[in-house]
Amino acid sequence: MKGMMFTEFLEFIEEQFGFDVADQMIEKAKVSGSYTLVGNYPPSDMVAMVVALADITNTPVETLQELYGRHVFHRIAALYDGLAEKFSCAMDLIAHVEGVIHPNVKKLYPDAELPTFGTVSSHADELVVDYDSANPFVPLCKGLMLGAGDFYGEQLEVFYEELGEKDTAVARFTVRRCKP
Repeated sequence: MKGMMFTEFLEFIEEQFGFDVADQMIEKAKVSGSYTLVGNYPPSDMVAMVVALADITNTPVETLQELYGRHVFHRIAALYDGLAEKFSCAMDLIAHVEGVIHPNVKKLYPDAELPTFGTVSSHADELVVDYDSANPFVPLCKGLMLGAGDFYGEQLEVFYEELGEKDTAVARFTVRRCKP
């Protein structure tokens, strides 16, 4: 997993919960806490930190992942300057993750292990996408989608159904644009 996701996560935790909670989380998770933007780190470190944070803050893991995903979308959009502006709306961007965004990520980070997205159906106000990842971050993906809505000034509803065994990362997302 790319270091940027770790460095941004630690900044997010410090902003939301404070330095002391971030420090407690790192200690409880038994991870180094020393991450660089361009490094590669085991996804298990992220899982351990989220689980530790959930315990410390008494907040569900899914909620923490979703909040972080929503937050980190804006950082990702800033890092890939101009990429998000290529799309007319959040659902357009989400529909093109696999064909446009992930190939651009692979150009920058050839060793990145990315989830796959497959559009099942697309209508004016609803998009259905299948998601498959080697890592247990389905709620993080939901947060990224909501963050895309925030970025475009759109209110989205995002639902998912897990399609695999418990604790897998295979899901079907339904994204709906809310009517004003």
